[in-house]
Amino acid sequence: MKKTAIGLILLMVLAAISVNAEENSKIKAEKMIGLCERAQAKLDYILDKIENNEAEELFREASEDMNKR
Repeated sequence: MKKTAIGLILLMVLAAISVNAEENSKIKAEKMIGLCERAQAKLDYILDKIENNEAEELFREASEDMNKR
């Protein structure tokens, strides 16, 4: 269930990037794509964790990190 929710969050990010990429310059679109790639890498790392508590903490840290950028 949690993996599905995290996957859906990533899908929403991808959808927002595709919409914004049409409205913004190519450079901004490339930055957004890079941001999404970093988010995906963190998501993959989180999903590989066995214990849910550890995965939840890593997801929270990744979310905070993404909000800072």
